[in-house]
Amino acid sequence: MAVNEIRLSRLLRTSKMDDSENTTSFDDRSEAYSEVSARDCLAEGIIGLLLPTVEQIDERVKSTRISQLELRQHIDTLAEDLRALSEKQQIPYDLDSYVKKLVNAKRRVVLVNSILQNTQERLNRINQSITRENERRTALLEPQVSTPSEGQ
Repeated sequence: MAVNEIRLSRLLRTSKMDDSENTTSFDDRSEAYSEVSARDCLAEGIIGLLLPTVEQIDERVKSTRISQLELRQHIDTLAEDLRALSEKQQIPYDLDSYVKKLVNAKRRVVLVNSILQNTQERLNRINQSITRENERRTALLEPQVSTPSEGQ
């Protein structure tokens, strides 16, 4: 709503030209305004579409990483228990193959965790970039709105 009000006030100020300015100048201003306005609207729309998705993915990556850390701890505990059980047993059970499978599963979990961490870092950088771009655009829009009113 506020963005539309800003655009409307800009359009009204642009239409209140001095008598000394010619029609070509007004046309140039309105074309430049419509290009900037269309670009800003498109950027805001894209950001509006992507930001919730990025935030949702970020939350899911965080929860997945937490689950993987818990899984890795359980795998470590289970591997230690199996080794201890294997050493204490009178009858030799062949648990080494199971321990190796658990170690391999742990290795895969660590690898996926690393990939998820890199993905989360990328998403955080994208989110920060979007935030900076929004702030930059807002800063660019606000001085343009206040500057013409100071001259009147």
